[in-house]
Amino acid sequence: MRTAPITVCGATFLLLGLAATLGCGPSKPAQDATSADEGLDTSTGQKLTPEQVAEKRRQRQERDAEDAARDPDSKKGSSKAVECKVVNTAELQPLLSRPECEVHDSEATTKERDLNEVLTVKATTEGGTVAPGGQLKVTVTFTNKGKEPLPLDFKLDPEPRFIMELYTPKGARAELPPGDEPMLPPEATGGLALEPGVARATLTPGSSGRVLLTWNAVKYKWANKAKARGAVRGHGYPREAAGPLPKGKYVLKVVTPLIGVFEGIEHSLSQPTVPIEVKD
Repeated sequence: MRTAPITVCGATFLLLGLAATLGCGPSKPAQDATSADEGLDTSTGQKLTPEQVAEKRRQRQERDAEDAARDPDSKKGSSKAVECKVVNTAELQPLLSRPECEVHDSEATTKERDLNEVLTVKATTEGGTVAPGGQLKVTVTFTNKGKEPLPLDFKLDPEPRFIMELYTPKGARAELPPGDEPMLPPEATGGLALEPGVARATLTPGSSGRVLLTWNAVKYKWANKAKARGAVRGHGYPREAAGPLPKGKYVLKVVTPLIGVFEGIEHSLSQPTVPIEVKD
């Protein structure tokens, strides 16, 4: 079962619970902009590595396949529809982390729908300003402004990842290390890659699903080779904090795992932006 907290690419999920049934405290500030997605073993309280999270998901998929083979009608009840539905306003991340919300739809990763008339996605901050090296709370909100239930699909890799990117007002990346991204060492790229999955959450008319993030106003450097040997394949070369960002105005983009939507070059639905200012 997927659990939380999860820290990815400079963003720390603050999972405050869904219907008062799920909850955890915030994790420590991210020191690695592309650090591994960390799950939590609810029986021991120990953090899981990305490989352990992937293995648990693989084992669960095998069990689901065996159960479905024994009883094809076992998952056709109403409980899944209820558990994967957002009513009013709720935290979205715990919902996407539920195994009941994972779907096996062969078209989920290829079909595109024009949802511009019924879906609004916004990134907002508290105040919009942060001190150099400080933290800023960011909220991404998915709102169904239509009159019908709206199912949304999110890529699992193996967890839903929300990646934070920082740009100058002229469009240049502001937080990346200088130079080209190094190649991962061979030992970090071995083994079989886990096929990405899809989680589906349905927003009822007028409801909103929120994801709470924390962004760190720091610049990064490429991590050393020892740390790179533990990198997750497909998640890029790992980075680590290298000091506070210079003061100034920026644009923060949140690259969400939302898929299956038709949008223009601005990617306003899957990659919302918000202006911020770094100042004392």
